[in-house]
Amino acid sequence: KGDVTIRMNQKEKRAALRYLLAEKVKSGAVLLLEDEAFDVPRTKKLSTFFRSVSLEGVRTLVLGEGILDRERGNFVKSLRNIPKKEYGRVSQLNGYSLAKCRTLVVLSSGLSTFLSMLGVA
Repeated sequence: KGDVTIRMNQKEKRAALRYLLAEKVKSGAVLLLEDEAFDVPRTKKLSTFFRSVSLEGVRTLVLGEGILDRERGNFVKSLRNIPKKEYGRVSQLNGYSLAKCRTLVVLSSGLSTFLSMLGVA
């Protein structure tokens, strides 16, 4: 019982990722959220947002871009305290994390990279 590994070249990986992203967009499972700087971690604020858009308990991937400065670090700290919510950079998105989540929340900082991955921009 060995390792079952499938080799794919970069072009195939990008095409598969583009397909998965397009399916999420078509099904309406992508939300856009304006970046907000947090002075300190605010889990309750993010939890209220997810509850208001009916994503409480739904596996969600929040995508952003840029350096993780202190304010963004506080955003990530707030997010990791909420079950079934993960943060990732758009430029480091992979097929596994995309297939694992049911909903994507794209922060405004990662929107241009997200659109270029879709082939729109």
